[in-house]
Amino acid sequence: DVRVLAHESTHAVQRQLMDASGVPMAYTSGPSYLAEAMAIFNELLLADAMAARTSDPFYLEQFLELSSPTR
Repeated sequence: DVRVLAHESTHAVQRQLMDASGVPMAYTSGPSYLAEAMAIFNELLLADAMAARTSDPFYLEQFLELSSPTR
């Protein structure tokens, strides 16, 4: 599932950037809501980009599902 890949790769990139910036290990966990917000935002970007490239309503539905407050 590309959506899961987008989500999890966001976490991986965040950890790599923190490591490359020399963030001490004690501070790498940080607020989990911030990490999840970035990962979900990237899922939205993926769904939006895919919806813009096709007339298939599947991707628009994915975008709308992701942006609903009951997620």
